[in-house]
Amino acid sequence: MLALDTLHIPTQTLPEPPCSYAQMVRRSSVSTEQTCNRAEPYCMALVAPRPKTRKTMHRLQRYTHFVGIDVSKATLDVMLWHSEQDTLVKAACQTSNDHTGHTALIQWLSEQGAPSQTTVLCLEATGRYDDALLEHLTLCGWICALEKTTALHKVKPEHHRKDDRFDADLLAEYAYRYSDKLSLYQAPDPTIEQIRLLYGERRRLVTQRAAVKQLQAEQGYNRAGRPSQAEAFAERLWSEQRAFYDRQIEALEAQMDALVNSDEGLRHRYEQLKGIAGIGAKTALKWLCLFYGQQHLDARRIASRFGFAPHQERSGTSRHRPARSSGHGASEVRKLLTLCARSAGRHHAKYRRYKERKLAEGKASQLVTNNIINKLIRVVCAVWNADTVFDPAHVSRFAQNAIATP
Repeated sequence: MLALDTLHIPTQTLPEPPCSYAQMVRRSSVSTEQTCNRAEPYCMALVAPRPKTRKTMHRLQRYTHFVGIDVSKATLDVMLWHSEQDTLVKAACQTSNDHTGHTALIQWLSEQGAPSQTTVLCLEATGRYDDALLEHLTLCGWICALEKTTALHKVKPEHHRKDDRFDADLLAEYAYRYSDKLSLYQAPDPTIEQIRLLYGERRRLVTQRAAVKQLQAEQGYNRAGRPSQAEAFAERLWSEQRAFYDRQIEALEAQMDALVNSDEGLRHRYEQLKGIAGIGAKTALKWLCLFYGQQHLDARRIASRFGFAPHQERSGTSRHRPARSSGHGASEVRKLLTLCARSAGRHHAKYRRYKERKLAEGKASQLVTNNIINKLIRVVCAVWNADTVFDPAHVSRFAQNAIATP
């Protein structure tokens, strides 16, 4: 069932959307020819607002209707913002979170006069509950923005209210105020989606197989003398389970390889990644699941995203700590890259020499591993961005300058 409720607010005017730079600059009538004085408490008032570029103005004026959608397991709460003669008009509806409700939502937006070309629909990332909705909307030509759950802190005042319609209204306000900063959703490649599904299933089976191996190892330590009848029976079950998991994992890996080989672009990127020293097949597949389709990768942002980039903690003279990584990020990616760094430090001469040198200097083993991970990320991003093959004999320009310097 589709519940409609249109709200007209003739006395409320649309808030002025903040400019990306103008909000940070204090407006003042002071002449812009003056220079900033460090002793002036409001020296930012002397800085002229940066003019909007054509690109920024285009992005700010791109949308005319702003829709916030609060997604739950069973329902969708929708709030539409648009202006009519400088007057804010809101319209709200609630529909079911299924194919029928998604179709009814698009029909309702059309009835409200919201064109798909200039309407942006803002959602919070809620996991699998919004997957079908995003797929349906993008296939129908609607522009969607998927934001973090912390995005509403920018527009939400201090309050004790918590309901779905109120959150949908905040999402619509966020889309209006920060339209030039929205993270527009792009439908993933169908083959990548299949690989992600199989990769997740393989990870689950590997975890269960490891648990069975741990049971077998612990049973051996707990046994005194010959195993009992129950212990021998449990051992046979565990052996059968391990054999079953081995077969299932091999079947999943074969299916993923077939999917990769079915797409020329995927196979090309996969072979590039596997050719890099220290990067194995499973890490290459995970990298494709994360970044396939992107033409340029920023090594610093990726390292910071997964908690490997060292960040300084410095404030005046009272707080000064050595730079350190946060340690936060996707646990699976952190585990894979850590294994890659250990393998590279053991089997590849370049990383092995670096590891031995740093350990001889007294550096901690975890610090050296983290540094090798950052080196691997930079190498992977360089190969990815240049769309080339990894050269094991490559010498960086910094090393070349060091060699050339007498």
